[in-house]
Amino acid sequence: MAQPSCRSPYVSDRVHLAINLIGALAEAARGTPFEYRALLNKYGAERHVRVIQRFGRYPSRNAALGRASTSDELEHLARHADVWERQQTPAMGTLGHRIRAAGFFIRTAIWLVGCRDGAVLGRFLRHCIRAL
Repeated sequence: MAQPSCRSPYVSDRVHLAINLIGALAEAARGTPFEYRALLNKYGAERHVRVIQRFGRYPSRNAALGRASTSDELEHLARHADVWERQQTPAMGTLGHRIRAAGFFIRTAIWLVGCRDGAVLGRFLRHCIRAL
């Protein structure tokens, strides 16, 4: 079970423990109907930790909290931010955000088809349709 690559003073030992436990859950779920959901949760948790390790905070929350963004944070938000990060910025609701979100949903659906997890795919697609 892989832990994020470097320790950070901004990420507590409990967060690292949580990542390890999510990884262990994904391993324990191997070969079960929950395997792919557990892997997706592990991936998401690791992405959150990487942002905190890199910036020491969530850059997407800077505007809401009245903080100034660094040029590195602005670059990250403009080009590399995940859909969950963009939901907390002024970009939320723009056509560009909706296109990126649709791309994320399509990639996830393709991934689920590749995993042959039809029931999860059905629930995922219903959720996407309701969001429109």
